[in-house]
Amino acid sequence: MSHHDMTRHHAQLLLTREATLAALYGRRFDQAVGNGDLLAARRWDREYRLSAFRCRALGMLLRTPATAMTRPASATRRVPRAAA
Repeated sequence: MSHHDMTRHHAQLLLTREATLAALYGRRFDQAVGNGDLLAARRWDREYRLSAFRCRALGMLLRTPATAMTRPASATRRVPRAAA
């Protein structure tokens, strides 16, 4: 069985995809502004902001320590043995 965390791997793939989309949306925004199309520029700006938010959320998820393999603090305390 693999020790690879599939959730973190999938989040990394999504982050890569979302960062690529954010770059695309930024370029589209610049093109729309350059063409003077303010309606399109507003739309691409909104898409860029949403994509940047998703990047931040996925990045935060990836920076969070994995909790599936850790034990709660109450489970790590040892109970003293009764004298036999």
